[in-house]
Amino acid sequence: MKLLKVGLPSGLLTIALALAIRAPSTSGGALRTAAPRAEGVVVKCFIPMVLHGHLPEPDSATPAPPAAASATASATVTASSTATSVTTETTVPTPTTTATAGAEACIPSKFQGPVDLTHLPMGDALVLRRDQGDKQPAVGALWLCGVPPNGRGNDDASDWSNPDGSWDFHRKPTVDGRVPFVSVFQAVLDGMGHRLITGNALPSTPAGIFPIDPQSIAYRYDRNPSHIEPHDVNLTFDALPQAAASPRCVTFGATGISLTGNAIYHGASTLGNDAAAHEMLDAYGGQSDGTTTYHTHFLTDELLDRLDTCEPGHSALMGYIMDGYGIYGPRGEDGKILSSKDLDACHGHTHPVLWDGKTENLYHYHWTYDFPYNVGCFKGTPVKAWN
Repeated sequence: MKLLKVGLPSGLLTIALALAIRAPSTSGGALRTAAPRAEGVVVKCFIPMVLHGHLPEPDSATPAPPAAASATASATVTASSTATSVTTETTVPTPTTTATAGAEACIPSKFQGPVDLTHLPMGDALVLRRDQGDKQPAVGALWLCGVPPNGRGNDDASDWSNPDGSWDFHRKPTVDGRVPFVSVFQAVLDGMGHRLITGNALPSTPAGIFPIDPQSIAYRYDRNPSHIEPHDVNLTFDALPQAAASPRCVTFGATGISLTGNAIYHGASTLGNDAAAHEMLDAYGGQSDGTTTYHTHFLTDELLDRLDTCEPGHSALMGYIMDGYGIYGPRGEDGKILSSKDLDACHGHTHPVLWDGKTENLYHYHWTYDFPYNVGCFKGTPVKAWN
């Protein structure tokens, strides 16, 4: 078997892993498999599990304890358009740790250090709307083209707001449940300057119970009636994205796609307020909406631990925004956690990053823990979202 070596932030890591883990499940321990996520590596991954597209049985609101994994699966990792690949099989005991070459497994959220989530800035006043006269984006703000006329959601965050106007993530209710899905996600280079992304828009992580359980605390604040359905994802990006002549305002629908296979949404709800601060999200910072699309608004520890690494320095690639640029985790070049003030108006910056196995001086976005959380505007020209 030929092993493919791919550059990672601290050196070379042989990518020959196919992770097979038994996700915490309420339906008999369905298998969830996930390929290792290394920034700049093009991953082709099929993730087989038991499909749950609707509300599970009533007793499934209480998650079962994690079981030790013993099954195996395979993943194909391709580092260039030459289609050189390797397939192998292995097993890992726990789903919440990330292994690196020559190092013991660790938990990325612990590795990066503590983050104060008890006083997060409320983003309501930082939602700019072009349809209301805001003609330019601004650092720390989200520049929307407009909001839907029939927006829905929670507009009262007072129970987890602080006297200084900030909000407390730990006091905010979370949508119950850990429901597994069959997630399919592929990202490949076609050898002609394009990145092709296909999948079914379902998460490789568990999701909360949607529609929200009427017996749950979250339902008291947000009666989200939407369930989660698969969608056909077929995106074509430039392999090396280019900046547009001027920034573009952000629309509703998918803002990007995560390496977990599901949509990334920007930081506002359809009411035009701070979605992470108001709407009821699950343990992975996600929810469903009127298009039955599961999407993430906020970077929780659970999501970070699935996608980031314990390599020193810059965070790993976590997904692609709809203009083709990558979105990375919250750590910058020096390994310190970034905030919006460290980034430009579109919530990104330019410096050398690992991109498809090579170091490129490339613009990229970052997840942060403060508003607008992922993008403030589109740096490049976005393609049409599937939803």
